[in-house]
Amino acid sequence: MQRAIDIASLFVTVIGAARSGLSAARLLHRRGVSVFLSELSPADKYPDAARLLTKEGIPHEFGGHSDRVFNADIIVVSPGVPSDAGVLLEAELRGMPVISEIEVGTMFIDSPIIAVTGTNGKTTKTTLTGDICPSSGRHTLVAGNIGLAFTHALLDRTEPVDISVLEISSFQLDTCVSLHPTTAILTTITPDHLNRYNGSFEEYVASKQRIFMNQGPSDHLIYSSDN
Repeated sequence: MQRAIDIASLFVTVIGAARSGLSAARLLHRRGVSVFLSELSPADKYPDAARLLTKEGIPHEFGGHSDRVFNADIIVVSPGVPSDAGVLLEAELRGMPVISEIEVGTMFIDSPIIAVTGTNGKTTKTTLTGDICPSSGRHTLVAGNIGLAFTHALLDRTEPVDISVLEISSFQLDTCVSLHPTTAILTTITPDHLNRYNGSFEEYVASKQRIFMNQGPSDHLIYSSDN
């Protein structure tokens, strides 16, 4: 299992009540982790999320981030939350670890991961790879930036996960720490989302390269040497 952090023993704050944040909070809660969700927007923007959180007994707040956010050992952030959001800057000042929702999912599986990123072509590659893997008899989970949050895909899954194929955006990679794909696929890198990276193409490239930062000699990296 890729658990660089023993999250089961920690208090966790999830920032963001959109799809990824909500799924992360629900998965953590179901696995017995003490979790609190905080959303900057009012509850009427996410009425379904507010109902689910209340129904499942997950502590939460809407309409702003209170100091309770920082009464935690670690913060999980949705990819839609800007990296320069005040709550994340304050967490950095306090020296609090911040990780991606994708990384939460990896903590609850112990099977290989194929991770795909790139400016263009990543959804096609993820879908194709996800179609190929079952032909080898493996129970395959396909999730991530492709439209199904990784943590949501794990919520009610009853069959084993022999291999996960994940599409991962640069926003998700920004807060990945221990992500360790057995195979990393880097499609193309062309200028995109530069407003998120201070107008710097180099920072954007560095974000994409985080997909293989924890790989070792026994892992695989697939990329185009011509790009």
